[in-house]
Amino acid sequence: MDNQADRIKTEIIELRPDTVSRTSSPAYKSGQKLLLLYERQLVEAVVDEWLGVRSGSAHRVRLGKGSLIGKGKPAVAERVLIEVDLNEENHAKLMFSSGAKYDDTCRLYLDKLASRHATVKDEPTGKELQVCEQRLFLSRYVPPDTALTTAPAATGAVAGAVAEPETKRARPRFASAELRELATAPINALKTFKSLLMGEVGAAEVTVLRAQSRSERELLHAQVLAHMAELLRSGEVELMIRPVPISLSMAALTAALAEEKRVGVRDMLTRAFEVDYPTHADMLGQAMELRALVVVAEVRELSELASFTPAVLEELLMNRLVITMGVSTAEGVPIELPPALLERIRKANQLHVLGLGVYMNDMKVDDLQCRAIFRRMRLRSKEPSLMNEYGAVSTLHVAGGEVGPAGMQELYDLLTSEACELTRLDLCSALVDGQRLVAALKGNTSLTSLDVRFVSQFPNLHTPLADVLLSANAICRLGYLRCDAFELPEGQTSVSLREKTLDKAATRLLAGILRRNTTVRELDLSATDLEPEGAAEVVRCLSRPECKLTTLKMALNPALDEEAKVALQSSAVGTQCTLEF
Repeated sequence: MDNQADRIKTEIIELRPDTVSRTSSPAYKSGQKLLLLYERQLVEAVVDEWLGVRSGSAHRVRLGKGSLIGKGKPAVAERVLIEVDLNEENHAKLMFSSGAKYDDTCRLYLDKLASRHATVKDEPTGKELQVCEQRLFLSRYVPPDTALTTAPAATGAVAGAVAEPETKRARPRFASAELRELATAPINALKTFKSLLMGEVGAAEVTVLRAQSRSERELLHAQVLAHMAELLRSGEVELMIRPVPISLSMAALTAALAEEKRVGVRDMLTRAFEVDYPTHADMLGQAMELRALVVVAEVRELSELASFTPAVLEELLMNRLVITMGVSTAEGVPIELPPALLERIRKANQLHVLGLGVYMNDMKVDDLQCRAIFRRMRLRSKEPSLMNEYGAVSTLHVAGGEVGPAGMQELYDLLTSEACELTRLDLCSALVDGQRLVAALKGNTSLTSLDVRFVSQFPNLHTPLADVLLSANAICRLGYLRCDAFELPEGQTSVSLREKTLDKAATRLLAGILRRNTTVRELDLSATDLEPEGAAEVVRCLSRPECKLTTLKMALNPALDEEAKVALQSSAVGTQCTLEF
């Protein structure tokens, strides 16, 4: 602080855990065991003596067994005697017989945490989904005061008419293009969870992760904890003080607050934690002393938000706080946080689920289960718990599944529905009616990626699908395809089909896919037995604005004589692509 008279000015500071730190002047007796941050390492230490009132909180301590707590590798030399000024930031009383015992307890707890949150139940199929295999797509949450959250009105709708049950998931309308871009730009969920674990968003900053339905919230909550546990178990995240992620049920805390009015907040938090982990209360206490907790608080009901009292928040904000919630109105509009709570967590970083990728590969999903999945994705119920359960699914993997007559009818209805928001579909090795699938794709505008490898009879459907994609009035947006003839997967900028024979139908299908492929820059079709007609179809795609090809190799194709090559070069004039023969 600058105390010069001409520079003194008055500042008003709100005293909160994220703006101030408690002062303390500990005076420990000789023999007190500590966990001490020394040279950016957490080590065991034993108090030799307190240096007296004149020295404040200065102590002479002996460093312990020379191990780095949480990493298990050599740190400082054993029995080093040092003088250190102890404060809340650099030490905590050791509540275990040794630092190694605490470390072992943390490892055992992380194993249990990972196991508890390894799966979530999928209601339509009754299957247990592996949490680590599912994909969450997040984006910034824009509150209603800057975006009007309404379902799109039907054209020519009559006032008072009953809305059709088939409609898109409620999407906000934004006041500006900048807000729309902010709220719809995808954010990597796993990277976000890692940054929360490492404290990269600020130790006292709160992150609110919003879902729009119960099932989304359950998956979101489970994946946060499972991923954090796995990062710590694998050693991928190494910090001075190892974080300890915990799941806090706000329902359990609400019950504790109602029953125990005189119990301290820390005791209530411990009791809520002990509901699921009754043998790890000591570990929780030690982590609290170290301010090492990453509290993942689950809000299931609107009433539970009232449990974030000032006293509870003060304790939680001593650590990192993540709130997962899926509270919304009957129409699917998210419930805002109470103003009093927002005032306390004014720096809250709010994200919401933009989309889901559901992976059921090799789970042997049968026809009726497929029917239930596709139906949930298409229909919108007035029941909040069901309304958006599959409404956010943009990626679906049912490889090896049985899409029989019932399931195929629902898949057809889904793909041809204006409500369809499915962009990626994996049917690899699935039992599916290929003809019905091609017919559905003709009327679909959402799907961009399809996997039909090892689907019986699909090679016979290359021509019908190519006709759909190459039609002058085609609305299908398929730009990525994995089939038995060739693979143009997402994300690849260079694709080589060299020495892979492409018949006429496969070549036309490839051309149809290239018309809407926006990522491939280099394509090698050398030695693929290209015919002039098929090569011309591929080259015609180069003039499409979506096509980004810059290099097209077609060497070693005997059917492409000099006359054909000249014609192809002429067709490519004016495009950004170079043809190589």
